[in-house]
Amino acid sequence: MNHQIDREKYRPVANRDRISSFRFALAGLVYIFRYERSVRLLSVYSLVVLATAFWLEVSALALVELILGLGAIWITECLNTAIEATVDLAMPDLHPLAKIAKDTAGAATFVSSSLSLLVTLIILVPPLLHKLGS
Repeated sequence: MNHQIDREKYRPVANRDRISSFRFALAGLVYIFRYERSVRLLSVYSLVVLATAFWLEVSALALVELILGLGAIWITECLNTAIEATVDLAMPDLHPLAKIAKDTAGAATFVSSSLSLLVTLIILVPPLLHKLGS
């Protein structure tokens, strides 16, 4: 018995070009901005963190660390939204496993947000206190 899968038969629909991929990615960003309140708050938080970092003239390395921390939150927010939509599609009725999937996706966002906040405070509070004290 041959257990190989015919890749052409079960091939997922793929974008034929990079421009289409880019358009779909932008559509995803538009969606999360439009429907996810947490992403709108994240946008404000990101701007405040970056503006404060530039105002305090933090080092390039510190700026990279802040950007990576913010990026982690953005990534987990996008994945959380994708997981929640997929679970809702696959399981429109309440189910304990659907709850676990949604809760753990939310937990990933919580963890990335908490770690990013901690890094932000470690980087920005000392120069902020110095600047405000002088």
